[in-house]
Amino acid sequence: MPRSKPCFVLVGLCVALSLSACGRKPPVATAPITLADDTRVASAPDNLQAALPNAVPGGELELPPADLDASSGNQVASNVVAADVASNAIATDVPGIDQVASDTAASAAEAKRIADEAAKAEAVKREAEAKRKADEEAAAAAKKAAEEAEKRKAEQQAAMTPRYSRVIGEGGLYGAQALCISSGSIYVVDNARTGLLGPFAAIRKYDLATGEYAKLSFENLGLLGVKNLPVGIKAVKVENTKVITTDGTTQWTFDAGANLLKSEPGSFAPPAKLTLPGKTDSIVIKDGVLQRVEADGDLVVTFGQKEVNKATALALDEAGNLYVCDAGPKARVVVFTAPKE
Repeated sequence: MPRSKPCFVLVGLCVALSLSACGRKPPVATAPITLADDTRVASAPDNLQAALPNAVPGGELELPPADLDASSGNQVASNVVAADVASNAIATDVPGIDQVASDTAASAAEAKRIADEAAKAEAVKREAEAKRKADEEAAAAAKKAAEEAEKRKAEQQAAMTPRYSRVIGEGGLYGAQALCISSGSIYVVDNARTGLLGPFAAIRKYDLATGEYAKLSFENLGLLGVKNLPVGIKAVKVENTKVITTDGTTQWTFDAGANLLKSEPGSFAPPAKLTLPGKTDSIVIKDGVLQRVEADGDLVVTFGQKEVNKATALALDEAGNLYVCDAGPKARVVVFTAPKE
């Protein structure tokens, strides 16, 4: 092969390498390379392959066709330059890629923010629901505790309250002003009786256990049998089997058979309150109403409003049962059982 113009061999090699780099597989040369001076070079591919065995993958070099002239080479070179320009344009488009990456990151951050807010809202909702349930449970527990406390209070008050039992003297009394208990009998002051000469007072005796009238009335039988025990008797008591009564200025004393023994100036008052047996609490009358009070006067319970219209006097038997004079329209003695506590 002539060596006058080896530069053309190098140009062919560069074109082949450029085509291979652009992904275009040039056809295998089947004709001699045409040089600028139309000199024919025989077996150029073999010499090139021998000179550059590792120039292309596989160790094989494919040369352009024999009719490839300078203008074709220039076109290939132009294509290579265009490819390089496009590659450089892609490489220099980094700001656009960065914007896409930035937008993607922003979208991810926004999605995370929305997810975090949704999780926070859900947590707040769960917390509010838990608080609501806790408040409802606490309110229900408080209500139940209050109801139980009220129930216990009611039970305690019931245990501390004398309970209605029975009545004595209803239908046989016209008024019930005072009373006392002695030896299984109850003596009741009746200020509203009426005789031939007008109203008078009497002390009526009843059996304590049965409530039966003992057919004995303590009255002041004056001259010619006139009953002159005055109305307005305020108290009665029994001392040494003698029945004594008073109107506040004079007192009359009777024997056990209802005979008047004497009358003389004197006065005594019924007890203002009665202390319950074995307790410090007392039963009192306040404005005609029955009350149980503590030793210092604090109210424990009010009772008997349904059974007693107007309480005027009290008495207790040995068992602690309470006897109350009711001066209302139904004159009688109302009996209450002893309180449990």
